[in-house]
Amino acid sequence: MFPANILCFMVIFINPILSRDACRQVELSLGSVQGIDIKISDSDHVVCSFMGVPYAEPPVGELRFRKTAAKKPWSGKFFLHLLLANEYKPACWQNASISPQSSMSEDCLYANIFVDSRCLLDSQDSLCPVLFYIHGGAYEFDSPRMFDPQDLANNIASRNIILITFSYRLGVLGFWSTGTEEASGNWAFHDMIEALKFTKREIGRFGGDADRLTMMGHSTGGCAAAALTLSPETEGLFSQVVIMSESASRRSELDNNVSDYQELAVRVGCSTRERLWNSSLTSDSYETIVGCMRKVDIADLVNRMNDLRCCDDDIPTTTPEQIMNFAARHIGKVELPPRLMTPKNDGPAGLFPQPLRQLRANRRPLKLMIGSTINELGNQNRIYEAKASPYAAAQLCSLFVSKKLYKNHWQKILLECRKNYGLFAGLHERFYSKSNFSFWSRLMTSMNQEYQYFAPIQREYSSVLDNSRNSTVYLYSFDFERKTMEGIFPWHSRDLTFIFGLHKNFKFDEDDLKIRDIYIDLLLNFVIFGDPTPEGKTNGYFKWQPLTRLRQNHYLSINLPQPTMKPYYHKNSNWFWNFVAPWIEKTGRLPEKYVINEN
Repeated sequence: MFPANILCFMVIFINPILSRDACRQVELSLGSVQGIDIKISDSDHVVCSFMGVPYAEPPVGELRFRKTAAKKPWSGKFFLHLLLANEYKPACWQNASISPQSSMSEDCLYANIFVDSRCLLDSQDSLCPVLFYIHGGAYEFDSPRMFDPQDLANNIASRNIILITFSYRLGVLGFWSTGTEEASGNWAFHDMIEALKFTKREIGRFGGDADRLTMMGHSTGGCAAAALTLSPETEGLFSQVVIMSESASRRSELDNNVSDYQELAVRVGCSTRERLWNSSLTSDSYETIVGCMRKVDIADLVNRMNDLRCCDDDIPTTTPEQIMNFAARHIGKVELPPRLMTPKNDGPAGLFPQPLRQLRANRRPLKLMIGSTINELGNQNRIYEAKASPYAAAQLCSLFVSKKLYKNHWQKILLECRKNYGLFAGLHERFYSKSNFSFWSRLMTSMNQEYQYFAPIQREYSSVLDNSRNSTVYLYSFDFERKTMEGIFPWHSRDLTFIFGLHKNFKFDEDDLKIRDIYIDLLLNFVIFGDPTPEGKTNGYFKWQPLTRLRQNHYLSINLPQPTMKPYYHKNSNWFWNFVAPWIEKTGRLPEKYVINEN
């Protein structure tokens, strides 16, 4: 029991502080939360932000390398049941050399909830739709802390929307696995699903509609969102999906190789190279290894993982932006380094009980908005100009067409890859001309983004149309260009500048403001109505038509003076990587003349 003088202090000093907030206290099933007001710029309107709300138990100690544990109630006596959700929590531990963080912690499973204050009114006629956002970062870096709450409030939550961002385990903490039931992996995906369950369960208390929840991801967050649509564990947790600049259709996904994870266990003293991880190792032995890994200092664990996943000159090469640099430096190598942070096939009772190909064949109907920027790797041109050459460009084909991916006819596919990108004409004479280095850099950029972004996105939306009836797909390309010192805008993640204010290192001019309003309107119309251009919401200027089987590559070009429908979304990448290469692998010969559907 608290002494009387302390209780008096609490009454005098705590209650007045809370009463100043316009956003009322919200009672959750776990306890109460108090957020803070965010005043909308140039308006008297208010968004209520609840930052740092725990959606799961901290994954520390014995909970490291375990499935996410649902959060226990934090209710207690007096004011202890009230959670002050007024600031971002530390980022999850990660490779800070890629994305420096001011604060990191293994205790990081927190959600941030931005609520239009009108959603909290008891007099509100209807519940507010929910946008659930998964951040990107190659499953290895970044966090919701990169978004300015003021921008999130101004652009999204002030429009009768509830926006959820959250942190999930990254890198080794999110994916390390023994490949057995003792540590099956996919910890990051378990976090995402628990965050979805938390949102589904609690969002009604914020005035949100749990039956109108749009799951959205950008970059690797888009890859995660796409994969989650295939998991049987997510059925009923969302109503529609937005996938930006990624897909779950990269060929390296669901790689169950754990040899690098064993090497990590060796380097931190939890295993030996002589004891191979196979069927001869007992369950008790695996339990001992996992128990040891749970006790390793977190900084040591992350740093050893970073050392393991780097190349000979310590340049990590698991993101598409770094592959071109790798190609220019490693002439003669025929494989990319392994992508260590990927989802795993975790067995019949797991999140991904079958290979993705089988899961796609039986996928649930889906309402989907998907697309990319027109120039995902446009900022790489100048960076790699000095290293670009016809030989480095040819090496990209060697990296993409490896024996692991194309087991039957990889040499024929490699030959056609080089032909497809014109790597035989004038090869030697161009190599020694420095004036043409920019040409080869642009070509390598095009090759890289076609293979890493555009072709997988095409496979993703095609699989939705081909494998599930009653699905609706809206395809887009963000084509708004502005010249900058860094290259041709827009490149990867620069579209988020207009939605979330990310990377906003320039002052918006009139055109920037116009495209921002158009882009946000399209996104939020989809969130609210399930249609980005519903009747009466676009001033009659244009209509975004969904894809059909006869028009699988028709997309909305988001640009000024207004968006327009166009055919053939990145047709070269679709032609070669999704038609020619698979055909050669299957038959050993080139396909007959390809006829483009003119519908």
